[in-house]
Amino acid sequence: MVFVSFKMKQILQMLWTSVVGDKKVICALVTERQEDLISVRTLVEAGKLRSIVDRSFPLEQAAEAHRYAESGAKQGSVVISLEPFDVLGTVVFASLAVAVSTLLGRVLEASNRRAYLLEQESHRDARTDSLTGLDNRRAMQERGPLELKRAKRSGEPLSIILGDLDHFKSINDRYGHESGDNALTVVATVLRAALRETDGLARWGGEEFMAILPATHARGANEVAERMRAAIAATTFPRITDGATISLGVATITKVTNLTDAWDNLIKDADQHLYRAKSEGRNRVASESR
Repeated sequence: MVFVSFKMKQILQMLWTSVVGDKKVICALVTERQEDLISVRTLVEAGKLRSIVDRSFPLEQAAEAHRYAESGAKQGSVVISLEPFDVLGTVVFASLAVAVSTLLGRVLEASNRRAYLLEQESHRDARTDSLTGLDNRRAMQERGPLELKRAKRSGEPLSIILGDLDHFKSINDRYGHESGDNALTVVATVLRAALRETDGLARWGGEEFMAILPATHARGANEVAERMRAAIAATTFPRITDGATISLGVATITKVTNLTDAWDNLIKDADQHLYRAKSEGRNRVASESR
């Protein structure tokens, strides 16, 4: 808190408070002319000063008011005495103070906005796969339990699809890692196109992808997974002459009754079905009912 004292030899003393950023400035004005006080009040009422009239004193209490301001200095505050200032000087100073306050306000607002945007960007980057632009594993791990909570409230089913590109190591070995990376970005685009806007898609890790399908029963999830599989098989990949295929495991929770370990168990089921799709020949969909 900063105490600023305008001590000027005169009749009325007024205290007003002005907010500058997160600091509070208490100003004391002493003047022998009523019009001087009116001038300051006019500035306040016109919005020129972001202030409120707090208090006024007669001449005999001016010294006491000044001591009140100085007491702030004992608490680590600052007291500035402007005895040479006349009324015109006071108004000019007040105008300058308003200008500085406005500027500081704008600087603080811009700084806070910048900090907020940087925080949002950092949050987004921490949850985005840099290669494909999809959500990453962390983002999906956060979304999954939230979707389960929604499913529990609504009584609707929730499905996930876990997919893994077939023989991806061979693609990297034969065509190079750059071609492998290109293939992953193409796969991300193709899989995203097979989903609804309300569905989520993440790069789960390496050549694995996970889709989450709210309000989707097992049959519907199997149809989506088959659509994803067929789309990848029909895709032409740059510099990969043999193309690529994907195996997918589907898991569905029909009714969420207990959230404890529900997400982990759903992932475990999808992973087991993916393993079965791989062991049965790859380029296929496996689920509890298939």
